[in-house]
Amino acid sequence: MINDFFTHPMRIFFLSSVFCVVLGCLSFFVAGDFVSFHKFAFLGLVCPLAYGGFLFTAVPDWTNFPGDLKKHSVAMFALFILSLVAMFLDLKFSYFFMGCFWLYLTIFILVLIIRDRNDQNFSVASILIAFCAFDFLYVFSGDEKFLNAQIHLNMIAILVVSFRVSIVMAKEAFKLEPDMNEAVFAPSFVYKNLAISAFVLLIAALLLDASSQIVGFLALGCGFILLARLSEWHHLCLLRHHFVIFYYLISLFSGVGYVWLGASEILDLALSSNAIHLIALCVVMGVIMLIFNVAGLRHSGQELVFLRLSRLALVLLFAAGVSRSVLAIFSDKFYIGMPAVLFAVSFVLWAINFYAIFRDNEFTEDPE
Repeated sequence: MINDFFTHPMRIFFLSSVFCVVLGCLSFFVAGDFVSFHKFAFLGLVCPLAYGGFLFTAVPDWTNFPGDLKKHSVAMFALFILSLVAMFLDLKFSYFFMGCFWLYLTIFILVLIIRDRNDQNFSVASILIAFCAFDFLYVFSGDEKFLNAQIHLNMIAILVVSFRVSIVMAKEAFKLEPDMNEAVFAPSFVYKNLAISAFVLLIAALLLDASSQIVGFLALGCGFILLARLSEWHHLCLLRHHFVIFYYLISLFSGVGYVWLGASEILDLALSSNAIHLIALCVVMGVIMLIFNVAGLRHSGQELVFLRLSRLALVLLFAAGVSRSVLAIFSDKFYIGMPAVLFAVSFVLWAINFYAIFRDNEFTEDPE
């Protein structure tokens, strides 16, 4: 089984992400500097592991790579273990090893893209290069802005990846509808490219220490574009299916989160941290869990039907985000303890389902 998990790295990396989520949530109760530690756990560990698992599965398929992935997954898993060990010495060492993780993944993906002469996936490579740069810039400068900018960089990655995922989910929804097998869902390239451009400007403004008003108006722009994209899903034949509803809610949280962030920056409401946590939990981590479900099911020979625990997991994840960002305004009870417990439990519930699925089912290629 262990051999199978490393041969198909999606499985070992997705489950390792769950371990890191629990580790990050525990830090709120046991770590002295829990602020730094939970940032490292979620941005420094969970995100790269999730991206590694997904891209090691998707990009070889997109670029027709027939080779063995095991040696690469073992090498990257070793970097992850080194990062875990290093956190007992200095988190900067841990970030350095995870920077090497990003670098390994980036080089591997670039090699596949260049060999296949596949110019359609250079956006993925560009995002990975940016993650590498931000990680190492943070390691060598210690400036938090390079770490915080990764939240918005994740949004660009989500826009790129979710464009493909949305087509898959819509196609699955059409299959479940009578007489709609031939229907086609075509998400707007215009909205996607506008949103990516807006996020690039927002990240540039943050890195250049622009005024809060400039950052605020750019965040507002991002938010309104994200809200405009929701119209693509306003069809009953799509919204009657649970996996589409979850994706819609994540998209709604993204738009609301950035409008809130923009308003807070412009009006100096001192609520920017709340908006950022709504985005980080309900959107970034929400998409990660959504991808875990979609990729985990499709590459294990299963129908795209989220299991009950997985559905509950997404509900709890949303509750954690709302608790930390909205309810915490009114009571400290919702500030740390409640969202930490809800967030940890949500990923553990997902792992309970999918450890069994990964254990009992052979890895399968994408059915499309």
